[in-house]
Amino acid sequence: MHRVERCLDTMLSYSTMNGIKRIPYPLLLRLTPIVCICFFTMLSFVACKRSQTAGTTNTGRPAEVGSPQPHKAGKLYQPDMTDCNGFTAGDAAGILGVPASKVTAKTEELYAGNWQCSFESGDIGKNMSFNVSVAKSVEEAIRDMAQYRSRLETAGSVSPFKESLPNGAYTNIIGLGDEGVWTDINLSLAVRQGNVRIHVTMPKDESLQMKVAGKFLATLK
Repeated sequence: MHRVERCLDTMLSYSTMNGIKRIPYPLLLRLTPIVCICFFTMLSFVACKRSQTAGTTNTGRPAEVGSPQPHKAGKLYQPDMTDCNGFTAGDAAGILGVPASKVTAKTEELYAGNWQCSFESGDIGKNMSFNVSVAKSVEEAIRDMAQYRSRLETAGSVSPFKESLPNGAYTNIIGLGDEGVWTDINLSLAVRQGNVRIHVTMPKDESLQMKVAGKFLATLK
């Protein structure tokens, strides 16, 4: 009898937390232990369904949406970031739509394993900037991407982003690198290939950012 009462208490608590109309306790006391078994079976089913759909709540672009699992492991690269691994002012100019002669390229190591590549044309809206992170292993890079998604979800759950993100905190991008994420929070694109991640912040146009990422990933050997 005590087990049944504990079960009923759990049912009452669950109903209250999930907005279900409270069931009179005397009526519940007439229920048999079989009802409790059915209830907890139902809870297990709901939990399972929630875990299956958790990875799809942040999607919004059907042509580009993809679950981040399973990951493509990818290769271990050792890019030479002295000159943005061969990503040139001409490459940037072709994407930005300006003459290569107008573009000034700069590569700066911000800290160990992270570089910023910037390309300035002098024209408003015709500049490019992206960060390149090189992890010590592919596994580390995969963990970094997972943590990045988690940070976006945290940011997207509070104001002012919570009210202005119809597609969620991010969209998973497929067909570019091993995995990618576009976010409306700061209009940026992050793509991982092997142990390398490129994070494009300028220009702000998503289609141009994908071209930037694709062009840089092509320099990886």
